[in-house]
Amino acid sequence: MTTPATKISIVAERFLLPQIERVLEAERVSGYSIFPGGGKGAHGIHPVDGASLVREFSIVKLEAVILDRPAAERIAEALARESFQRHSGIVWLESVEVVRAEKF
Repeated sequence: MTTPATKISIVAERFLLPQIERVLEAERVSGYSIFPGGGKGAHGIHPVDGASLVREFSIVKLEAVILDRPAAERIAEALARESFQRHSGIVWLESVEVVRAEKF
């Protein structure tokens, strides 16, 4: 049996992680995963396999799954307002189905 949930995906520069983590913790997100990232966007090309001159400017992707959709929306709004006005970053939400809902 599955349970509806919301996956939050965040792509941002590594130096924003402490700020992003504070927003997640404020909404009681219990866990997340962080992956190295790269690509091309409004702020130019960010190589996936090349080392950034400054590690903190490398791109990361953070994903979390939570059961509370309104909390996910608050997280997305807070990041857009507080983190991504002056720095590159994007956040999106997806409806997903999870197994073992007690883990979320």
